[in-house]
Amino acid sequence: MHAFSSNFWVYCRGRKLGEAALNAPGRHIVHNALGVIAVATELGIPFEKIAASLRKFEHARRRFEIKYESDRFLLVDDYAHHPTEIRATVKTARATGRKRVLAIFQPHRYSRTKALR
Repeated sequence: MHAFSSNFWVYCRGRKLGEAALNAPGRHIVHNALGVIAVATELGIPFEKIAASLRKFEHARRRFEIKYESDRFLLVDDYAHHPTEIRATVKTARATGRKRVLAIFQPHRYSRTKALR
């Protein structure tokens, strides 16, 4: 995984299909792409065509959306509103190689804040 992209090798039943690349960071994004690859492969779509389509993928707004970047820091907006999503976002931020990660959480519901304990 690179700071702002995800590159990974894809295997099916022990056979290497090839390399896939996404213009979005995060292990969770790779997992979603693997699901897409599995379904598309079962439908008979050639891996080369799948990989080419994945390279064009643009993730949704407010999903690890870079707002500002400099040598000193990186500011990212992410609508992670569930503990699992928050963990995935923080993990992705750490994978960028920054020495320090600061997360600011805006709770919209008490139940979401309670679930973070």
